Amino acid sequence: MLSQTNQPDIFPSQKNSSTQSNQLLVKSLLKDLEKIYQVHFLYESAILAEVYIKPFKIRQQKSLAKNLQFALKKTNLKYVKVSSTTYAIIQNEEKGILFGTVREVNNQTLTGASVNVIGESKGTTVELNGTYRLELPIGQHKIEVSYVGFKSKSKTIDINANDPVQLDFKLVNQPNLDEVVVVGSRFIKNSLLENTQPAEIIQQEQLENSAQSETTQLLHYLVPSFYSTHQTISDGTDHIDPATLRGLSSDQLLVLINGKRRHHSALVNINGTVGRGSVATDLNAIPASAIKRIEVLRDGAATEYGSDAIAGVINIVLKDNANLKTLNLSSGVSQQGDGGVFNFNSNYGFDIGKRGGFVNFTIDFRLRGAVNRSGDYTGIIFGDERDDDEKKVNTFFEEKALDGKRIMSIGSSKSTNGSIFFNAKIPLTDQIYLYTFGGTSYRQGISNGFFRFPYQEERQAGIHPYGFLPILQTNIFDRSLCFGIYANNSPWKFDFSNTFGSNGIHYTVKNSNNASLGLASPTRAEVGNLFYYQNITNLDIGHETNWKIPFRFRLGGEFRVGNYKQERGDEISWIKGNDLTSQGVPKESGFQMFPGFRPENEVHETRYNLGVYGNIEADLSSKLKVNAATRYEYFSDFNSNFIYKFGTNYAISDVLSFRGTFNTSFRAPSMPQIYYNTLAFQFTDHGNGQSGSNIAHYNNKHPVTKLFGIEGLKPETSRNYSLGFASKLFQDLSLTVDAYNIYIKNRIILTGQISADDDPRFARILSNDNVNRAQFFTNVIDTKTRGLDFSFNYKLNFKETTLSFSLASNITKTKVVENEEGEPLIRTSDILKGFGNLLINREEISRIEVAQPNNKTIFSTHFKSKKLTAFLAFTNFGKVQFVQHHDDNPSEWILNTLTNRFESRDQTFSSKII
Repeated sequence: MLSQTNQPDIFPSQKNSSTQSNQLLVKSLLKDLEKIYQVHFLYESAILAEVYIKPFKIRQQKSLAKNLQFALKKTNLKYVKVSSTTYAIIQNEEKGILFGTVREVNNQTLTGASVNVIGESKGTTVELNGTYRLELPIGQHKIEVSYVGFKSKSKTIDINANDPVQLDFKLVNQPNLDEVVVVGSRFIKNSLLENTQPAEIIQQEQLENSAQSETTQLLHYLVPSFYSTHQTISDGTDHIDPATLRGLSSDQLLVLINGKRRHHSALVNINGTVGRGSVATDLNAIPASAIKRIEVLRDGAATEYGSDAIAGVINIVLKDNANLKTLNLSSGVSQQGDGGVFNFNSNYGFDIGKRGGFVNFTIDFRLRGAVNRSGDYTGIIFGDERDDDEKKVNTFFEEKALDGKRIMSIGSSKSTNGSIFFNAKIPLTDQIYLYTFGGTSYRQGISNGFFRFPYQEERQAGIHPYGFLPILQTNIFDRSLCFGIYANNSPWKFDFSNTFGSNGIHYTVKNSNNASLGLASPTRAEVGNLFYYQNITNLDIGHETNWKIPFRFRLGGEFRVGNYKQERGDEISWIKGNDLTSQGVPKESGFQMFPGFRPENEVHETRYNLGVYGNIEADLSSKLKVNAATRYEYFSDFNSNFIYKFGTNYAISDVLSFRGTFNTSFRAPSMPQIYYNTLAFQFTDHGNGQSGSNIAHYNNKHPVTKLFGIEGLKPETSRNYSLGFASKLFQDLSLTVDAYNIYIKNRIILTGQISADDDPRFARILSNDNVNRAQFFTNVIDTKTRGLDFSFNYKLNFKETTLSFSLASNITKTKVVENEEGEPLIRTSDILKGFGNLLINREEISRIEVAQPNNKTIFSTHFKSKKLTAFLAFTNFGKVQFVQHHDDNPSEWILNTLTNRFESRDQTFSSKII
């Protein structure tokens, strides 16, 4: 060994060292020490690959051991002397304890906040009492704490083996526009201020403050442009609520979970409600208690996610907290004393490994009582002299009334819901992890149809002398499972996943009959089943550059398989018997309220589609951001579709930016719209009385549909424009305004009933199939939607108190495109020319244009201190209208017994604050 007593102190050679932010790589230091002390170091390259220390001055008057001790004291490394000239560098297995609290500035605990060790894939979550604890190797570590809606904060700390180290954090609320959103770009994260598309985030705190327990109702009262209401006397739609965004159809809204496409339901809405003819996603199959936050993208996004995303996208992010257990019980009832709700839910998470892995479970159980807003019945009961016999009338109400003289249930239905959901991440390395999430849910819904009175002989088998109120029991099973692998090896990102989902609906009718079977009819029947299955395999690759013009791009592909099944009901639910009325007329066949699916209605079909897409985003300057996207998608049942998108965001200053987008989107016809079909025998109004009719809903593949000149269903296509601005007027005040224009071509609608009486040609077509009336799905209209979104948020921060205010509003108007005469432009086949009003009448047009409020405003205020939290909100819903399809002609008006005048049945319901 060379003498070192008179040699000067030196720094490690710069040519052999690597630096990162003025730090020194340990491996470079060891090379310099080898030269100076004539020794050799043994180590595994992996443990030194990214270990840096502050620039270190080698003091040659000190021994090698002293220099090593000083250099390695703030790392997780130590040395072992193997021989006089050989030393081994190994990881220090000694560990220390880091603990502390995470709170808001007003000292309220931030339960569930994430505590992570930067660069080490270690972390935990804050427990219910606001504390956290980590076991870390000896040395220096950088700790970052984050919580949704708050600014992240990081601190550097030295860990030693002797004493636990306390490190407390206080987080401040993040201004609304600084929140980061991923939906709409997959890999690319932008703040709401920087985003090219209008979006909003519903935080967990907002969800928990709401009085609603269903996911659709949470969104209904938190998002101005979102609508979803409970339906009544509409079969399966009583239990799967249609949900809309920006006044468009419920199947023009795409739903994601953790960024992955959610399957839609097996139900096609064929009844007279908002969204008639649509196939929606069952949002209430996702328990609100499992949700961490909800991202709402209010713009077309089919280039990113494929079919359906015309109105926008809702991305539901599941809870990911670990080491936290919550248990909640809640109940409520309406002011009228009905519609009671009871909800029990529990959420639990735990860590997996030491790299930030977790598993989170949610169990949710919910009971919802029925709401009944019907009035007392005053009409005909028996249709003979018994209607004048007070005793017989009173006996009828005693036997059949739900309460008092109410014999029907008009309002939301009764339901029992149970679900289990999970979310998990399993790191394989610091850059690669596996993920999986999913759940199963079950709902039993109980709803009623219209009362069948004794005078309606054609609907009575003779086993209900006082008539009956049929009951539909709908059992809904929903399942989903996603698993994938994600890699973030900067600047490349990689995501490969497979997502499966299914929805099954089982119908049972009770307290009813098949009138045509007479006294042989049972009162209960299984009337049929619907199933939809979906499997998606997806690959995404992303890359970021730091060139002179920084840009980010993403490429991907998706293969989706869908399967639709319609199964027959019990024979007694659809068979036609021989029983006759007293007038010798055949009685209605099939079970009252819901005639069963017949053997000829059975369907089992599969389709697949393949999509490829790309997206690029560039920062042309410090102020100007632009992006472009395109997608090509092939469907096995109607060929292909090509769409594109452009967007920009220009920052006038750090607190004001303007944004705009133009995109083309599309919605493929859903499988239930293509294949659903039914046949039933019913009595319908005909001239001065009623007559029995075979009524068919033909699917798009049926020969009768083709004879009416109805082509195969085409995709709906759209052109979306949006323009707006976002501003942080100062730190705790934000304002956004966005205007939009959406033109949709070839909207798919469920037609009205085309009768054999309407035209001799129709009679010839229908008679060949022994049918009197028919309806089907077809592309017949275009629509224009214009609107404005507005939001204002302001927060006052005091020493230990915050007071926030929020005002948000949406104004939207949808119109069916008209011809030069101002009449709806309805495309028809040659044989249906002149019969456009049979395909879509004024009532169905009103469901598109005025059956939902054209404006909604939400005002809320939130007071929060260490000991008290209070939340107050008001929602104003604009007016809605009901339009009766015949009443454009005054000759069709009926006598109003209250005014003793013939009047239209059109109604307008004024705005209301809730």
